[in-house]
Amino acid sequence: MAIAWVLARGPHVIALPGSRSIAHMRDNIRGATLTLTATQRDEIARLLPVGWAHGARHGEAMSRGPQPYC
Repeated sequence: MAIAWVLARGPHVIALPGSRSIAHMRDNIRGATLTLTATQRDEIARLLPVGWAHGARHGEAMSRGPQPYC
């Protein structure tokens, strides 16, 4: 579903999914074949509005190594 959402954002957006296994790759391919309806896109926007994901990339215990975003 996430791949379908990214692809629905428009032709200027490119999905770069990760895959650690063949099963993940198959899931990614399935996601690319989905077409979200306007109702589904609206519901996603309602549930996950712009800005809902914010804060540190990692918790305190894991923040020693990875570089933070912004």
